[in-house]
Formats: sequence, structure tokens, C-alpha cells
Amino acid sequence: MKSVIFLIVLLLISATAFAVPPGHIQQQIRSNAEIQFPGDYSTQEYVINKEFAAYDRLENFYPNDIPTNILMVLKRTVEVDHPTDYTTQLYVLNRQVSSYRELQSYYPNNIPGGALLGIKRAAAEDFPNDFLTQLYQIRRQVESYRRLRQ
Repeated sequence: MKSVIFLIVLLLISATAFAVPPGHIQQQIRSNAEIQFPGDYSTQEYVINKEFAAYDRLENFYPNDIPTNILMVLKRTVEVDHPTDYTTQLYVLNRQVSSYRELQSYYPNNIPGGALLGIKRAAAEDFPNDFLTQLYQIRRQVESYRRLRQ
């Protein structure tokens, strides 16, 4: 009976815990929190925990519906753009992935296929691997196309 209770407790703890980042990453996160919130230990603790959790999510972020090459480019981009801010990396990565998914099924009404293809192609050329901006630009162009055809 004790072993069953121990296993249940262990499972509950491991289900809510996250992997601890490597030592140099931990130090960087702690140092950033101390610099951003000097003397505010509860906020430092909150930020550190949030950053540790975001780091863990990023390390295990592999959605099945996103091609590996695209995901790797997106991950590398957020790492370069926000090298020590894992929460922001995760936020931007989620937005990019969501936009990529939406672009795959974006076929608005009343837009001829050739026009839409041209709009999508131009956005992809102007904003390669930035699916959030591509989606914004495509929507903007589609709305302009519709207004011009009214």
C-alpha cells in the first residue's frame, strides 16, 4: 500500500514539474531576474519559474503538423531575436506556428485562385519564414482586392 501511495505522489510531482535547464542557462535566467527586479525576491522567483517552464516547453516543442525544416528555422529565429528571454521565445514561436497553420487553410471567398496565389507568393517572398507577418500582409491585400472590386 505504501508503495502505491509513493508511486501516485511521484507521478503527481513529475506531472507538474518541468525539466531544469542546464546550469549556464539557469544562471543566465537567475541573473536576468536579479537585474530586472533587484530586491524583489517574489517577482524574481516568479520570473525564474516562468522562464524555466518556458525553456522546458521550448525544448519539447515539436508539433506533428509543422514540417521539421520550418520548425527549426522558426526556433532558430526566436533564439536569435530573443536570446535570453524564453517566455518571449515561446510566445513568438506559438504565434508563428499558429499563423503557419492558418496560412495552410486560408482560402477567402470571392478571391480568384490566381490572385490569391500571387498575393501569397508576394508575402512569402517579402517575409520569408515570418508567417505572422505573411498572414497579416495577405489579409490586408485580400481586403484591398475586395474593396477595389466592389
